[in-house]
Amino acid sequence: MAFTEQDATGLIADANAYISLIFFKAYVLDRGTDHSATADATLQVAIVKATDYVDTRYRFKGLKLNPHTTQTTEWPRSYVYDRDSDLVEGIPVALKEAVAELALLALTQSLYTTPAAVAGGGQVTREKHKIGPLEDEYVYANSGAQQPRSFPDADRKLSVAGLIDTSGGQTVRA
Repeated sequence: MAFTEQDATGLIADANAYISLIFFKAYVLDRGTDHSATADATLQVAIVKATDYVDTRYRFKGLKLNPHTTQTTEWPRSYVYDRDSDLVEGIPVALKEAVAELALLALTQSLYTTPAAVAGGGQVTREKHKIGPLEDEYVYANSGAQQPRSFPDADRKLSVAGLIDTSGGQTVRA
């Protein structure tokens, strides 16, 4: 699938990015990081990874703008009001900035973690070691799926903008 930026209508077929290369490069340059020498294809992969992360990590307010079409991204959405009670239309700037922050991180690290596993076991969610007398304890999760990491800068941008659905005490998808 080719790098394809979503627009304000949500009707871009196979969209997989919330920001353009131009937006990304300008955003990070304004914050002291120059990626003009980095291959565009490398930056595009990072932007797609960041967009995927955002779409799977957060539960957003409102509904997809075009839920019964081929809208492949969570944004744009309808029935979303920001922290100032203003209607949010299109792709919000806070979302674009969060994606740029995450894309910058995705250039050097995974946005997901795979918890440690022991030989013959599954995903370890907790382990305990005791030295005398020797004792080991491992607690396993039901699946070995990768878990989303927390990135406070992106979390804060989306939360402060009022884009995240916090009903039921949950701000992120499990």
